[in-house]
Order: sequence, then C-alpha cells, then structure tokens
Amino acid sequence: MGVRTHSARTCPRDTAVQMQPRDAHTVQLYKKYNTSPIPQLRNYQILLLVHKLLYQSNKLPAAFGGYFVPNSAVHSYSTRSSSDLHLLSPQTAVRKKINKA
Repeated sequence: MGVRTHSARTCPRDTAVQMQPRDAHTVQLYKKYNTSPIPQLRNYQILLLVHKLLYQSNKLPAAFGGYFVPNSAVHSYSTRSSSDLHLLSPQTAVRKKINKA
C-alpha cells in the first residue's frame, strides 16, 4: 500500500475541526479560544521581556543584559525621552533575526 495523499480540496481545514463555518471571522475564534492574534502575542512577549529586563533582570540569562538601555546612556544631552528605552543595534546574527521578526 502506498501513502495516501490528499489534495487541498479534501483536507479538513482548521475551521472544520473547530466546528465553525469556513467563512468564520477569526476574531470570533480568538475570543472562543481565549487567545490573541500572532502580532499581539509577539508584542506581549516583547513587553514581558522588557519588564523582566527592567524589574527582574536576575531571572534572565546574562545574554539578555544589553538589549535595551536608557536613552540617556546613548547621548548626554537632556531630552523628554531621555528616560525612554533605546534598542541597541544587534551585534550577532541571532539578535538580528530576533529584531527583524
């Protein structure tokens, strides 16, 4: 017996598994499964990382230490945003990929 293949027309869709009509709005699915769209989840993860860097840096590996610095560390003049965070330019290929995503 060979491997049985399915065309795109016969494969079940995720919405069929979720008992939703094929043209269901994704907003309804996000609410039903208590989750968020991928871009919002990414932003949330970045916010968690920044919060840990600022308030719980001892819980992170040392490799995360240089991701963000205050703007005041980048330049010496006083501005309204001198206490905001500055994202440093990535120095490794891995950090370049993370920042690009």
